[in-house]
Amino acid sequence: MASPVKIRVRPVAQDDWAQFEILLAGICRYHGDQHALTREQFNSLAMGDAAPVTILVAETEEGLLAGYVAGFALYTLQQGKTAF
Repeated sequence: MASPVKIRVRPVAQDDWAQFEILLAGICRYHGDQHALTREQFNSLAMGDAAPVTILVAETEEGLLAGYVAGFALYTLQQGKTAF
C-alpha cells in the first residue's frame, strides 16, 4: 500500500503564480470557461493584508500545488456579521 500524501494548507504567495495559474486554467477548462486572470490582477486581488480575496492552496511535501480555494468576505451590515 502506498503511503498517504501529506498536504499542507496555507495562504497563497506571490511565488505560487506559475503553479496557481495552471490549476486555475485546468478548472476553467473543466467548466468550459477561459481564464483571463493576469498576474497583476492576482497580485492586487490576493496579496497583502488588505487583499479583497483570500486564496488558500494545498501543497504537497515536494512543493507542488494540488488545489486551491478562493473566497471573499460577505457583509451583512444590518446584522453586524461577516462571512466567507
